[in-house]
Amino acid sequence: MIGTTRDFRDASGALRFGPALFLTSSLALGCSDDIGAARLDPAEAAIEALVSKGAPTPREITIASTPHARCTISSHLTQETMPVWADDVGLLHLWAAETTTPETYRLECEEEGKAASRVLDLSDPELFQPATARARPTGRSTLPALTETQALSPEELIHAGYPPRPDPVRAAPLYKRWLDLVSKPMTLIRPNLVHQPGVEFGPVEFRTSSAWSGSILHQTGTRFVWAIGTMQVPHCQNPAGTTSSRVAFWAGLDGWATGGNVIQDGFMYENVGGVGRYVAWYEYFPLAPVFDSTMVVRPNDSVTFWAWEGDVNCTAGVGRVGYGCFWYKNNTTNVTAGTFTVERPNMFFTGTTGEAIAERVGWPVSKFSFGTNMEFAIIDYNGGWHSQATNPYYIVGIVNGAGQQLVAAADLGTSNTVLWTWLRAQ
Repeated sequence: MIGTTRDFRDASGALRFGPALFLTSSLALGCSDDIGAARLDPAEAAIEALVSKGAPTPREITIASTPHARCTISSHLTQETMPVWADDVGLLHLWAAETTTPETYRLECEEEGKAASRVLDLSDPELFQPATARARPTGRSTLPALTETQALSPEELIHAGYPPRPDPVRAAPLYKRWLDLVSKPMTLIRPNLVHQPGVEFGPVEFRTSSAWSGSILHQTGTRFVWAIGTMQVPHCQNPAGTTSSRVAFWAGLDGWATGGNVIQDGFMYENVGGVGRYVAWYEYFPLAPVFDSTMVVRPNDSVTFWAWEGDVNCTAGVGRVGYGCFWYKNNTTNVTAGTFTVERPNMFFTGTTGEAIAERVGWPVSKFSFGTNMEFAIIDYNGGWHSQATNPYYIVGIVNGAGQQLVAAADLGTSNTVLWTWLRAQ
């Protein structure tokens, strides 16, 4: 069936991370191999430093429920609600700053067919004490370290749960990174894949709004087929003056100035009032993104995500088309869910661009840590490695309808890293 996801468990509604359509939202544009970086204005960095002063740091809240329970958080101060799912041991992972005066939220869950409700008060210190899981983890196994790195075929590697193997010569820097990933055991988890209902996200409108900030690689006549990103998860929270917000970080392929498909994966932060959550996801746009509640993501975690075009076995290369493939790992917890495969929804994928993006997702942009950055690279269909150090690229920033910058981006010299600075929510 066109557009189906293997091992898909639950589907309702659609939250869309879509393509950017026009170049006019860019901060700077380069079209040669020696492009200069888009440097942040010192005044803009000062804004970030000022708004950060005195802001309490969110802390983790864990609440015991049943494995993969679906819950909803709401506040009497706003009409928005936020869905959240428990992990495989039944723990919900939320983030909030402790308050000095009562600030309450209602958490409603469906636990094995029964309704359960609880009031969360952010002024209660007990709320921030670690919860005890009701269940033991199931469906987990150990993915052994690879000692013979060339022994398995590309199909065998992916089927076992490892990421695809880059060419050791044409993509030597990424091959070294791949060796680092597979040279030690990993925990392979059984994912809980869900769609988030109620919100749709469309393409950017010319001159009036924007959604993407980051670095976008391009090279005429080259088809990009892999995108790989690694970053430290930033601390995120709701900006002052807003009731709810979101931001997503991802590495992916296509969608810039094409209005077509995007193969992408990463993580999203969202909140209702003072309570937020982080969640890993993947997407073959225009299909709805798929979220994985078993993959726990926390601030300061190092995460790696791979997104690529491949065949039915997720083998990449010339003529290997028809599917979007996704693999991610929490390097801090040493957990991966293996490879996910999505059949292409149409014939519009071109591989024209490869990108590392911070994205506005419908609501105001969540405030994130100063210094948030991603190291990323792209592989072409012949197995060659591409980065900001070797390729033409655009640096783009999110702007609102009045032309004010919401999120600025810059490269770090000639490195393979893009840096983001949050400036405004909307």
